Amino acid sequence: MNSDKTIFLFFLAESLIFAAQGQSATLTWQGTPYALTPTGFQVSWDPISVQDNDRIEVHLPRFGGTYNSFGAEGPTSSRPIASPSANGVKAQGGAVSDGLHSAEWNSKVETMRLRVKGPSSISGFSLDQLFLFVNQDSTAVPNGLGPLPPIGGIDDSWYQYAYVARFPSSACSNAATGREGLGQEQCDHASATFYPFISKSETFSTNLQPLPTKRIGPVGEAKVPSIVYFAAQVGAPWQNSGTCVTVTLISNVVLVTPGNAVATGLTITGLPTGTTLERPDLPLYLNQNDCSAGSVPSVGQNGVLSAPGSRSVDKLMSPTGFAWAAKYTAGGELVIFLGNGFYINDGELLTFAFPIVNGNANSAVQLSASISGYTCTTSYLCSEIDSQPVSIAGTKVQRVTTYAKVRSAGIRSATFNVAKIYQDSDSPNAIAQITVTLQPSVAVRSQAVTISGLCGTQSNNNPTLSGPAASSFSSLDWNFNTQELKLYTTSTGLPALQASVFSFSWKLLPSSNSPCSIQISAGSLISPMPMENVQQTVGKVVGRGFTTYQIGQYTTRPDTVNYICVTLKSNYDFIASTSSLAVITLSGLKGSGANSFTEGPIYQCPTSDLNGASAPAYPNPNFKLSFDSSTSSATVKLTSPSTWAAGSTTTFAFALYNPATPNQCQTVTMTASSSDFAQTVVMQQSSVGRAIAGGETDGDSCVLKIYAPQFFTRQIDQSTSLPNELNTLVVSLRANIDLLGSPNGFSSSVTISGLTGSQTSSTDSFQVSPVSGGYFPSFSSAQWDQSSGSLVLILAAGQCSPPTSQTAPNLCMKAGYTYSFSFNLVNPSSPQSSLTVSLQARYTSDKTTQLQTMTTGSDPVNAPFNVQPANQLLSKAYIGQLLPAPSAANRICVTLAAAKSLQGSSLPASFTISGLPSYPTISSYLPLFDLSGTKPLSSSVGPYNLIGGSTNPSDANTVKADFSSGQISFFLLSPGVPASQDVQFCFAVINPSSAASCSNVSIRVSSGGTSGTQPMTQDLMTQLSGYGYASACAGYVSGKGFVRAMIRSSSNATSAYVTVIMELVTNFNLRSYDYITIVGLQGFSPQSWSSNNQMSADVYKNGIKYSQTQVLVNGDRWSFTVMDGLQAPDVYKDSTLTGDKLETRFNLVNPSSPASPRDVYITAASDFAYQRMQSGFLNESGVTSASLRTNAPAPKTSLSAGAIAGIVVGVVAGVLLGTAAFFSWKYRKFIKQRMNGLRERARGSKPEEKQKQQEVSEKSQALGTAQMQPMYVPNAMTSSHLAFGHTPHVMLGQPQPVLSFPGMMLLPR
Repeated sequence: MNSDKTIFLFFLAESLIFAAQGQSATLTWQGTPYALTPTGFQVSWDPISVQDNDRIEVHLPRFGGTYNSFGAEGPTSSRPIASPSANGVKAQGGAVSDGLHSAEWNSKVETMRLRVKGPSSISGFSLDQLFLFVNQDSTAVPNGLGPLPPIGGIDDSWYQYAYVARFPSSACSNAATGREGLGQEQCDHASATFYPFISKSETFSTNLQPLPTKRIGPVGEAKVPSIVYFAAQVGAPWQNSGTCVTVTLISNVVLVTPGNAVATGLTITGLPTGTTLERPDLPLYLNQNDCSAGSVPSVGQNGVLSAPGSRSVDKLMSPTGFAWAAKYTAGGELVIFLGNGFYINDGELLTFAFPIVNGNANSAVQLSASISGYTCTTSYLCSEIDSQPVSIAGTKVQRVTTYAKVRSAGIRSATFNVAKIYQDSDSPNAIAQITVTLQPSVAVRSQAVTISGLCGTQSNNNPTLSGPAASSFSSLDWNFNTQELKLYTTSTGLPALQASVFSFSWKLLPSSNSPCSIQISAGSLISPMPMENVQQTVGKVVGRGFTTYQIGQYTTRPDTVNYICVTLKSNYDFIASTSSLAVITLSGLKGSGANSFTEGPIYQCPTSDLNGASAPAYPNPNFKLSFDSSTSSATVKLTSPSTWAAGSTTTFAFALYNPATPNQCQTVTMTASSSDFAQTVVMQQSSVGRAIAGGETDGDSCVLKIYAPQFFTRQIDQSTSLPNELNTLVVSLRANIDLLGSPNGFSSSVTISGLTGSQTSSTDSFQVSPVSGGYFPSFSSAQWDQSSGSLVLILAAGQCSPPTSQTAPNLCMKAGYTYSFSFNLVNPSSPQSSLTVSLQARYTSDKTTQLQTMTTGSDPVNAPFNVQPANQLLSKAYIGQLLPAPSAANRICVTLAAAKSLQGSSLPASFTISGLPSYPTISSYLPLFDLSGTKPLSSSVGPYNLIGGSTNPSDANTVKADFSSGQISFFLLSPGVPASQDVQFCFAVINPSSAASCSNVSIRVSSGGTSGTQPMTQDLMTQLSGYGYASACAGYVSGKGFVRAMIRSSSNATSAYVTVIMELVTNFNLRSYDYITIVGLQGFSPQSWSSNNQMSADVYKNGIKYSQTQVLVNGDRWSFTVMDGLQAPDVYKDSTLTGDKLETRFNLVNPSSPASPRDVYITAASDFAYQRMQSGFLNESGVTSASLRTNAPAPKTSLSAGAIAGIVVGVVAGVLLGTAAFFSWKYRKFIKQRMNGLRERARGSKPEEKQKQQEVSEKSQALGTAQMQPMYVPNAMTSSHLAFGHTPHVMLGQPQPVLSFPGMMLLPR
């Protein structure tokens, strides 16, 4: 027995040692990451010694963004490689300054490659997000270059695909001369040293699908080379005027000029025509603003390498050889060439601006763009050898885009693009600031800008301008009578297409006024047009009165003093004088129990529970308050002389007495009058605020919202569910009224009724006890009546105060405090269902609380007098598991609670769990773990030394296994357990190698001469990672399959040379000679053949280049093996449930013709089911029987594809019959939709297949009638086990051997 335990602990220690090995590589964000959004980051690792020209490769799986050479040009360029540090990538550590020769992000294989300077050491690199924006301008749009954070986020598993690798320079070849580390260079991974990522701190999630990783379609979709985005923005489309056009476009293929004689050109048509517009060297600009200002690009900034207009080569050239220039033809065409060695990557955003002169046609201009030239084939940064011609037909400008605001080019008259005016105050007599924002379409110089229709002011003098654009005006003239403001611009005036902002102030009218309708013009240049009166503020003057008028209450409790809180702020002085009163009347205070008073006290508004004390007095009020109960109104009068100044806030409270009966929220109206204004408004009350004292729901701070006298907490729970046992019932109460005791007269009482069936006799001296950790009320009398099941508790007399001690009894029950106590009753002698228990209190001789039903805590087992058979010694018996994979080292997890105290000494309680599968024998004694399944029980973990496989203390913290009979047995060791205490643990098993159904498990308990067997409650709702719901049901073993099967491609352009990456995690160990087969890559072909019908593919396992495998290609069926096979996730040998993460890279050529996406399937070995891979293709209907027969090989079972679909239909239908009453309507609707799809798959089956379908359906319906067990979700098996990015699948009803992986249904064999 001891040797068995040693073997178990050895394997556990082995897994811990493995997890600690290897170098440490970490990812750190330099900002908050968002999907496919430029975000700086740093990758760090333990220092690596390097020689000059060594390579460091960092794999960042699923990162997006297109190829990025960080400034380097193609192999035909004569310029040296640009410094990576000047283009956003810097090496970390090392003694060599600027430690990188070159850097590239290869989006095909999702890796950063660094060619380092040496000898030195390097400990990481950083990426500056600035260089991932257009023109290296953080205010611009992203340029589409990578690397960008993954669209689906980063989870823990990401780190097992990522890696850092070092290559000696001799291991790399095929780079172009002077371009080492870039383009099509290949490095021999057999010479590499790999450093997998260890740290998993930098995770983030998104609500987006993880595929496609780029803005391309799913695997299998193919589109012709095209401009996928084309937008044009015209700066000032005015007749016969000069303006600028900004063009933005994205191609789905790489565009390159691979040599001097093979240029790629971009042609834009639809521009204004005329021989006078012809130019061979029309200048190009970086953006609209630079074009408008005539600011040519500066060499060395924003990626510009050559002086505009020079003969030196740069990215954008005119056909005549001028840098940053284009050819403009009389026919309205703009032609631009890519410079030799320059490229535009697929998915990269190209933007530039150029000047034009508009014609006089008042109509929209429809631009079109086309491309003729070359694209790279096998790699980026290609030469003539590895490029091929490409032609993209004319693409019309789009109007909708996510990158920039698009407006079709057009010709129209001058105007103000923006003309806004805003006023910052609406109070009478206030000095308001008026802010004007203008953006003319043309420059406004030496003109009179006229703003007419201004109103709401009493000012007659010219205002003074301020703000940035104040200097644009030489003078102004305000005409109060005509309501017109003329502003005379200087010779420089207002620039075109730029926002000019200025302000002025004036005094508003003393009385109310409506907003103005305002127009603006600029001499003869811009005709009168409406201005935008922002939020209708300009000219608006509100009437004199209170602008803040809020009211609320302190407490909802009945029959007690309440404080009504009022907050007021006026926009005009509220004045009381000897000749004029200032009066405020608050009406609508209905339901108060207060009597009228003529001059009541004024208080400060309470900010916390006063616990019965009075609110503090208002200091030196200059007003008096009265209340008239006949009109339900309160009146506030300012004393004379006094003033509430405009803009000041006054908050006060007055006291009313709440009624003893419930009352609804009251609408309160305020009427305010003085010599200067009169106002009537409905007071504002919060819809979500809760009363400070007795607030129970949102909005109950509303005035005179009063609850009936009642208990808001009224819980009762029992300690045992066994008949004839002494049952301790624990009660917790919280009332909204004070329950008091009195030495001379009436004392409050609490009555608990409905506890019928108890064997405890009636008595007037019933014992009530305190509960640890709670406030205990002192009772002078406790009377128990057996026949009515009633307990009457009378509070002891004494001075009442809020409770402060949990040890001393309290002489009352203060409102708002929770009090707890317990009492003992003998349970009924036979089993029965729980009772409905009622509660009521009498707090005066003629007043009682509502009669209310008491509640029970979260576990219904603890409901009072819920009595089970005498031999069912457990009130809880829950069981589940952590890993359902075949042959996996699993954990079976158990939660038990005793219905009565169980002994653990001389006659210890014994337990036997039956009904589990015949697990393969590992040991007779299995060690125990906590509910995570990873931590062995210890003095600080779990129920240490409480459970043993035998009564011998040396066997503590084990259970004894006899899997030949499917049983687990154990004993309760000293000191035993009290009733209702949870005992939770897991034990280790090895799952069977084939699929098995969820078990009906029972447990037998023997203690003190009583024995009984009861069912255990299985976990039918938890979804373990990579599996469906109910996969945590103990005994369930899934079929063999993949818990992760993801496939993605680097491009969707027809005939493109792509890398297809596949990520796999299996749930069953695959041997080195087991085949993995992919079905559905239709139209793809290998870039090269290694032998007849075979191609090579790179295989990475857990972040390490593992091997190169040969792939056998047979149509769209591709099969390969993995060296040393694949290790499935294993909770026993690997506490993180990770298993081997396989990444396979195929170098393929896309279909030559456009194609729609289709499902891709995967299987393995001889007994794996076919399942649909995640490919970005959101076809939730699954595979049809026709496509399965046509495109996928038949599963290697005795059933045909049609029969399999029939089994699924039958099983799901049968399970539905037994569970319709249990699951919600949403689940039923979901299953119905899935069934419809499954029925469609079954159509067209052969006659013998339909017969087998019918047989299976009948059996399934019989299974579906079985009674469903209650559901329990153990704490350790909740959301932490949900698969990252997986779509949940549902299993209903009695556990069956039918459970799904994402995209797959496993069937009984």
